[in-house]
Amino acid sequence: MRIAIDIQSTLGNKTGIGYYTDNLVEQLLKLDKQNEYFLFNCGGGDLRTHKRVLWEQFHIPVKSFLDKIDLLHSPGFSPPVLKPRKLICTVHDLIGMIFPQNLGSVSRFYWSKLLPYAVSRADAIIADSECTKNDIIKYLNVKPENIRVIYLAADDSFKVVSDISLLSGVRQKYKIPANFILSVGTIEPRKNYDRLIMAFKRLKDTESLPHIMVIAGKKGWAYNGVRELVNKLGIESDVMFLDYVDDDDLVMLYNASSLFIMPSLYEGFGLPVLEAMACGVPVVASNVSSIPEVVKDAGILVDPYDTDSICEGMLKVLTDSELHEALQAKSIKRAASFSWEKTARSVLSEYESLMAC
Repeated sequence: MRIAIDIQSTLGNKTGIGYYTDNLVEQLLKLDKQNEYFLFNCGGGDLRTHKRVLWEQFHIPVKSFLDKIDLLHSPGFSPPVLKPRKLICTVHDLIGMIFPQNLGSVSRFYWSKLLPYAVSRADAIIADSECTKNDIIKYLNVKPENIRVIYLAADDSFKVVSDISLLSGVRQKYKIPANFILSVGTIEPRKNYDRLIMAFKRLKDTESLPHIMVIAGKKGWAYNGVRELVNKLGIESDVMFLDYVDDDDLVMLYNASSLFIMPSLYEGFGLPVLEAMACGVPVVASNVSSIPEVVKDAGILVDPYDTDSICEGMLKVLTDSELHEALQAKSIKRAASFSWEKTARSVLSEYESLMAC
């Protein structure tokens, strides 16, 4: 079987889809010695929406035809309308359909028209979570039997690090004090940083805690608004924005932090939560979308729409040493139940089932 995978998302500054594709391909190539793999990319780095549409809808079908592909896997949302013999796609989330107000006109067309039509032509769909599966059924009107839930995993590099010098080194590099709360994600509205900042302000006002807030992630289009809120609340010295951080430093930041928080309003999976748990960091996260599926009882779940709830979640972890220790142990155990080998085996099983039809 000649299998093609679109790996364009692995180029440039990788985000969730890039990590997914990278780890999946690595494991598939280790596990599967029977089939022939073709890894498609058009070079360069991140593609803007119109270039991504051109790549997915024109170049990939042409390459699939020339290479006589039996099965094409589109691991980043929108597969081509003109497909090879069999087509499988991974839908990570439907953020663009659920939060269309955050999109430009081209992206809005992509999410509202092109993506639903392209996905409807896939022979099978992989969803990152039960939450995403339900969204696909609801928003794309796909039959449940055509969707398979296959969870992601944290990269093996995300693990407990006990070397104090390494942890101290990353703090020195970014000029971070010893006690800090970490959040990871692009600064955009659904990440809910406004409420997180307000909850953190309340925490600082009511408790004599030395912790600062460190936010590591691309400075998306909502950054200026979040920065203005920090200034308005007068906590500039207590909030740090690090922008994009490479994997090696991110592992150390997770390990050096007192807790990890993700108060997101919506996630298709929530990979940073799993990365933090793999590093043995106590987690405070939203009780909505897919996040409870990932965290279960290994973290504190809070209402992301309630700043009091977010504040109380952080306070519990920071002031209760027994709870802090218990969550560390639970986090490591929970993260260990996910693996990229397990993910790849499930995906390979889908390939084989599809080609047998």
